[in-house]
Amino acid sequence: MHCFFEAFNLKKKAQKGHKDFLLIDAYWYKYFTLECVYGADKEWMLKVISLFPKMTTYYIEESLEEQLRRKEESLTLYESGGEAKNKNFFLFQEKAKIFWKQLEEEFYFKKITEKTVEERTNAILKDLETYVYFCQ
Repeated sequence: MHCFFEAFNLKKKAQKGHKDFLLIDAYWYKYFTLECVYGADKEWMLKVISLFPKMTTYYIEESLEEQLRRKEESLTLYESGGEAKNKNFFLFQEKAKIFWKQLEEEFYFKKITEKTVEERTNAILKDLETYVYFCQ
């Protein structure tokens, strides 16, 4: 629950600094899916989440192999089900994907399928042009 509290506090921090635009890595989604795998009450968490501000969400689609390769040095036991980091990662994340798919159905996620960081950045910036005017 601490992670949900921190994510919720982002709204207060943004308002305090008079910011209308936040760029957040993972927001509450990551914690929701992992906590569901750990056995948290999904319906209760959805009630808590209803208090969070609605955001445009970009979801970078990549395989578990790509995720592990990208995160291998920083992978936590939390992301691996509390066991040896790489050993349990795939099994645990496959379970988390079930809850992620449910979130995709309930919330509007903009899927980013580009492969390189540059391509992903360009895709997000292009979409943001519909919301923001960029001065050059």
